[in-house]
Amino acid sequence: MLWQKDVSSSAILLIEPDPESRSYTAKLLVDEGYAVLYPRGIALTREVDLPEHCDLILVDVFLPRRWEFDMIRDVKARRPGVGIIALSQNHGACRAESSLAIAAELGADAGLVKPVPPDTLLQRVRALAACANVYAHCHTA
Repeated sequence: MLWQKDVSSSAILLIEPDPESRSYTAKLLVDEGYAVLYPRGIALTREVDLPEHCDLILVDVFLPRRWEFDMIRDVKARRPGVGIIALSQNHGACRAESSLAIAAELGADAGLVKPVPPDTLLQRVRALAACANVYAHCHTA
């Protein structure tokens, strides 16, 4: 599915298992002019079909699930210019900071503990989308 306001904007792949969070985050990003894509019924595998025009990935990470971490490593190996923001929240004894630390070691460019204030999320998205655009420009020239 694709939510889109402006096709010339940065494209963001949103991997969020919670439908409410996914809808809220997508609306927030679309209202800022980003094109938001999300996989429907994503298989729990690192083999995410990454669209060619994707500039940024927002992904919910959580231990003990591993596929998101494998996906981060694989995306950074194949497409180093794609920015990745890992999002996580505390689940019982599993601390968000632990999941985000692993995501950072594997290549995530930023990590945020959920719930994330909208201004904080948008600030990170703007910064990483700008970096992705510069990277793409430098590597296509």
